[in-house]
Amino acid sequence: MDKKLTDDEILAELFRSKSDLIYNETNITDNFEDVSDGEGGTDVVEDDDVLPDVFSPDASEDEYIPPSSEEDTDDETQRPSKKQRINEADLQPGTSTAEQGEEEEKESEENEREEEGSQGEDTMQNLPDYIIRPKKKQLVGKNKYRWSTKPPKRAGRTPRRNIIFMRSRPAGAARGVTNAENLFSLFVNETIIDAIVKYTNQEILIQKVNYNDSTFTKETTNKEVRALLGLLIYFGALNHNHTSTKVLWHESRGLRITRTVMPLARFEFLINTLRFDDKLTRDARKEIDALAPIREVWDKFIEHCKEYYIPGPYCCIDEQLLAFRGNSRFRMYIPNKPAKYGLKLVMLCNSNGYLINAIPYTGKKMNTGGQPQAAFFVEKLSETIQGSNRNITVDNWFSSVPLFNDMLSKYNLTMVGKKNKNVLLLSNMHQGYSMQQNSKLPEIIHFYNNTKGGVDLLDQMSAQYSCSRKTRRWPVCLFYGILNSACVNSYIIYKENTFLNKQTPQPRVEFLFTLAEGLMKPWLEERLQTPTLRRGIRLAIAEQLGIDEPRHAENDNRRAGRCCICPRSRDVKTTIKCIECKMFVCKSHSLSICANCRE
Repeated sequence: MDKKLTDDEILAELFRSKSDLIYNETNITDNFEDVSDGEGGTDVVEDDDVLPDVFSPDASEDEYIPPSSEEDTDDETQRPSKKQRINEADLQPGTSTAEQGEEEEKESEENEREEEGSQGEDTMQNLPDYIIRPKKKQLVGKNKYRWSTKPPKRAGRTPRRNIIFMRSRPAGAARGVTNAENLFSLFVNETIIDAIVKYTNQEILIQKVNYNDSTFTKETTNKEVRALLGLLIYFGALNHNHTSTKVLWHESRGLRITRTVMPLARFEFLINTLRFDDKLTRDARKEIDALAPIREVWDKFIEHCKEYYIPGPYCCIDEQLLAFRGNSRFRMYIPNKPAKYGLKLVMLCNSNGYLINAIPYTGKKMNTGGQPQAAFFVEKLSETIQGSNRNITVDNWFSSVPLFNDMLSKYNLTMVGKKNKNVLLLSNMHQGYSMQQNSKLPEIIHFYNNTKGGVDLLDQMSAQYSCSRKTRRWPVCLFYGILNSACVNSYIIYKENTFLNKQTPQPRVEFLFTLAEGLMKPWLEERLQTPTLRRGIRLAIAEQLGIDEPRHAENDNRRAGRCCICPRSRDVKTTIKCIECKMFVCKSHSLSICANCRE
């Protein structure tokens, strides 16, 4: 049975073999006697394992056993408890009460740091059963990256990279604008319209020689091109973008507004001759730029998208596929997209679906400056937001550790992405580990789900009221995508400006109808002045514009003329005039009444 030792005997055994002792035994004994008296005469050392390096249970009391190197190593890896350290401090000679208090404060601070460091371990222990708990502290991937299986402890302050002092809002000339036509004109402005008119007229001069009828092959104007865009948007709002033009222009089953804007032959001719660049210099430009047939219009549109909106703190980079099955060297096949085949656009969008920047994918041979394509797209698209501490959410194609590190170190942009179908998320924005109590999922998964849908939202809104029509020419397909994105951006700015004015915005379909009618109105007013316009078309235009029926001046020089109601193909000539509008009408479209009934 182990023998209980007094304070004096313990001190004597501790320092018996030490020749360099600088304290005398009397002072040491007096020091611990005070402590013993203060504790009511109880033994200071109550546990046998308080001094494992000093005493051996197999050794005699008079024998001192020096500590071995192996025991020192074990003591460094396995810290004694707080009570044990305090008791050991009490046994050290020459230690005052104030010094003991300072040591206790230091020990308490160390314990707090240990508790903070163990928060991640406690959180990992509280994980649901369906989450895998790796046994190893580190996992090594195929690319030689080492992944820690335990999350780092959460810092007290928000990291500087996550501090953002901005919100999404309209900018420049878009502030406060709520008119649909004016908003659309910010993105497809007069410069773009004039370029389309210029290059379309060049194509009209080339193709008009192939037509015998010159009534619908004349050159176009700025107002007519805007009316053409208005018709395309109108068809999209009605979801008639894939309806046959013969049905849309049918006299009884078609839309009345189509015949008031332009004849069917004119509409098809304009779509066929629609051009966006100089055809004579195209071959030389295509050698260095695969997007040469529409580069001028595309760059101006993207410039306007950057200019008139300030994105919020959370953006998204993803792909959009414009449906196209014609011939093109950079036509893509993406099986998980609704269209399957089409032109791929890599887009940077705000979380609300606003298009900020986009780059068409022109094949594997596109010039990326020696960078991987994913890194090229991310750095190029994020030029307008670099240095702003914003976050960009991406999918697995753009998710890589070197890219994430470069975007944070060079451009002060954090990124969150998904690596594969196993929901392996990569982030340089989040720190520590946080679990949502309701869903039992990590906070990073909720963040990814809430911010990844910017491009998908734009794609969904564009497809809901798309103005894209079937075409075999990829520049026209890309131009339809420009119109859809311009309509979505215009409506997003309209909603935000309307909310700032404390008003209720109208539904998007009504916004599109208002936009289409505004684009067609100047052309309808000009067409109404055509003297040879059919009477039925004239009445429809007057009704569309909301004005009274126009009346022609009397022309006494003509004694006969073509009936204004009969189709021009019948070419019915008559000498009868209407007494109200003074227009010629045939007998089948006129009434005979006596003077008494007329009165």
